Amino acid sequence: LIITPNKAKKQTQKNLFSSKNQLEIFLSPSFQDKFHTAVQEIFIKQLLRYSNELEAVIISFSNIQFSTDSGRIVEDQYLVRFPISIDFLLFAPKEGNKIVGRVNQIGFDSIGLLIFEFFNASIPIANIPENFIVDNENYLWKDSNDSSPEAEIKYNQYLLFEITNIYKESGFLSFVGSLLGKGTGVVRKEQVEIKE
Repeated sequence: LIITPNKAKKQTQKNLFSSKNQLEIFLSPSFQDKFHTAVQEIFIKQLLRYSNELEAVIISFSNIQFSTDSGRIVEDQYLVRFPISIDFLLFAPKEGNKIVGRVNQIGFDSIGLLIFEFFNASIPIANIPENFIVDNENYLWKDSNDSSPEAEIKYNQYLLFEITNIYKESGFLSFVGSLLGKGTGVVRKEQVEIKE
């Protein structure tokens, strides 16, 4: 699989991009009359995994088009080479970007989150404002200067946080974040915009 990344990505929302890409794909002749299905199977296996070539995670793909009616046999190999185009929805976060995650863990020294209900993120105590303290009995973090319910971080709430580190391991991404930046903190579910 040879991917020529499309540098002209169209941003659909922060950290998500749509991109039309030209690729060369190598398929076994055993897929004769099923090449489209074979391409779909290849990319289904790549979903939600980090691609070094694209510098992003493939969230979805569509519009697979073969550029020619026939492929070329690769010299000294039994594979058939096809040029194709394909549309991707890519998740391409960068350090310093802000993103929303849903709280799925409250720890004594961190807050755990899920981004898009799939990617793990953690906010360590060093990246939580000093005025927040953990309440182990009620499984929440609360602002010691504000006793209102809006000043609490609880399980299943949404947090806007800044990405400070991105880890890539075995094709999967995980994140470390911070609540120290301006504009970070609890957001209401209605404010969380996820476009299909």
